[in-house]
Formats: sequence, structure tokens, C-alpha cells
Amino acid sequence: MSIDMINKLKERRRALVADADQIVSTAEKFGRDLSGGEKRRFDDTKAQIDEVDQRIAELQDLEDRNAAAEPARRLFARLSANVSLNAENADIANELRRRISENDPRPLELNLRDLPNGREARDLTTTSGHGLPTTYSNELVRSLVASSAVLAAGARLVTTETGEDYKVPRSLSGGTAAIVAEGAAIPENDPSLDAITLRAFKYGVLIDVTYEMLSDTSFDVPSFLAAQAGEAIGTAFGAHLLTGNNTGQPQGIVSVATTGVTGGTGVTGGFTADNLIDLQHSLASPYQRNAAWIMRSVTLGAVRKLKASGTGDYLFQADALPDDPQAVGSLLGRPVYLDEAAPAIGLGAKSVLYGDFSRVWVRQTKSLRFERSDQFRFGNDMSSFRALHRLDGKLTDPSAVKAFVGGAS
Repeated sequence: MSIDMINKLKERRRALVADADQIVSTAEKFGRDLSGGEKRRFDDTKAQIDEVDQRIAELQDLEDRNAAAEPARRLFARLSANVSLNAENADIANELRRRISENDPRPLELNLRDLPNGREARDLTTTSGHGLPTTYSNELVRSLVASSAVLAAGARLVTTETGEDYKVPRSLSGGTAAIVAEGAAIPENDPSLDAITLRAFKYGVLIDVTYEMLSDTSFDVPSFLAAQAGEAIGTAFGAHLLTGNNTGQPQGIVSVATTGVTGGTGVTGGFTADNLIDLQHSLASPYQRNAAWIMRSVTLGAVRKLKASGTGDYLFQADALPDDPQAVGSLLGRPVYLDEAAPAIGLGAKSVLYGDFSRVWVRQTKSLRFERSDQFRFGNDMSSFRALHRLDGKLTDPSAVKAFVGGAS
């Protein structure tokens, strides 16, 4: 089992290395440094290579431990056949054989006083939590990011050790400088500061896995669980990150984002090409460098029909942004991310968001909980896994994201 998985991981590693080499060689071909998107792709690929290397090392360690346990397996077989053990020690021998055959990582507690004289007790099994690789949390976070447009668009993700309130300082207004005459007093003009509070809302998902899937040597259980849990939690949290009401859930960006453009009459909450151009330029220049669009898929369908006056070219370009695979294309030169939690086109609805989403702070706690139960679905011969993750997020600067608001009909 482990050898086959190791070989598959080595194939994946070779593919990742080839991708990283291609990114670098493309930049070198044109005699330039890596672009921002290329740098992000290179760093992400390198991180995936590191995780694959760690997973290979873990599986290789498991193979080594299985090989080391083989003498113990033979020893206990001889004990069962040739040594007269009391009932308790016979149970210990059977339990150890079962754990060795099933690669059960839990430590086995032995009663040393009841072992036969002259026998040496050794800790034959080790544990690293629940038997899952340490890369599980990284894979879960990656799936979580892929499921939320705000996270994909560049929100700042911070991890805290515990879940108490986390304060993020922000500046409401900067100080103002002035020309000072020789010998004159320098005028005082202090910046206005406050802080926003990030909490830790608990998101959870329960996943049932059949015994056949768990025992199938070709089935990568940790990757499956990480992807399923990450996507489920990411979808739920991503919706709150956009439209949460700040009552028992995060405060959504939509409620905080300032209005950039309001639609005109006669379009029933919809927008024109000029509306989107005006929305883009309603954002102050300091935020334009990292700006992106967020909208739902149906809204993008309406955007794709819009053409620039004069040239007749479509505003949306599906293949004009190869740097970020999570972006579906570009609109007026900036990436577009889809999220079905974004409001639909309608009167008074903030159906299109444009801004610098790095001004969104997302907080997660380090204590990701992952637990397994074989009793919950016992009648179905299934194991249940639950993942619990504590998250919160807020837009720290309302001026960093502008919204199109549907006008009157």
C-alpha cells in the first residue's frame, strides 16, 4: 500500500517540479523577473513540493516501521503457539497482532508485571495524533481558499494559537503635514486610530466514509477528507465573509463596502458598460494595484454581453489573465472571481464588488479539530469523520472595496 502511494507521490512531485521549472524558464526566456502572478504560482508550487516531500517521508517511515515490526509479529506468533499465557496476556498478544496488521497507530499499554519472565517490553507502535499526515491541515486550508472568492482574491489569512478576540488596528485618518517657518512651532495633527475585532466562529462538517474506501489501497483518504472538509467549510464561511449579518456570524463585506456607482433607471437593477468603468475609477489609486472583481456566475453572464462604445470590443476577456488559475478572466484589465454567495442583480443590491481584497483580514485558529467515530454509522459499516475549524473575517478599510448598487426600475 505505502509503496504504491509513494510511487504516485513521486510522479506528482516530478510534475510539480516541471511546472516550477516552466514558470522560471518562461521569465528567463524574455529576460525579465517573475510577475506577481508567476511569483504566487511558483511559491504555491514550491509549497506543494514541500508537502509531497513530507508525505513521502511519512509513508517511507511507515514502511520502515512495518519492516521493523515483522520480528515482533513472528515473536508473538511463537508466544501464542508455544507459551502458556494467562487470559489477560493472551488478549494483549491478540490486540498487538491486530494493530500491527491494521497499521493502527495508537499506543498499546502493556501490563509489564504480567509478562512472562525474561521477555523485554518495547513500544512497538508510535502515534502522531490520529494517524493522518501533518499536511492534512495545509490541504484543508488550500481547499478552503479555493472555495471562497474573497480568499482567492487576496484576503490576508492569519493564524492564532487560540480563539480569544483578536484586535486588528487600523487608521481612520492620517496626519497632515505642512510647511513650517524657521523657528515656528510644528503643528500637531495626530492620525485617528481604532481597531476591529476578529472573533472565532466554529464551522463544522461531518463526512461518512465506507469501510471499502478506507481499506482500498488506491484511495487517498487524507486528501479526500481534506478536500471535502475544506470545500464544505470554505463554502459556508465564504458566504458569511461576503454577506454575513454580524449576528452570530462574520460581518460580510457587502454590508461594509461603500457604494461606488448606482445604476440608472430603466435597467431594473442592472448595469451598463459605463457603470462598470465608473465603478472601477471610483476606487482610489492606492487600492488599484491589487484590485479585483467579485460577482456571481449569472452576473458575469450579464457582464459578458457588454461592449465598449466605439470599438465594439467585449469588456470581459476570458483568456486574458493566465497568471491566476482561480480567476475566470479579466474585466477592464483586472481579474474576476466568482462566488455564488454574492448578491444577485436587483434593485438596491450590491451585485458587483471591485476593490483591494487584501484589506480583508481572515482569522483562523491553529487548533483545527479532526475526529473519527466508528460507532456513529456502525449499522452502515462506515466511519464518520468530523472537522471543526474556527474562523472570522472582516473588511478593515471600507474604502478599499466599492460596490455597484442596482438603481430604480
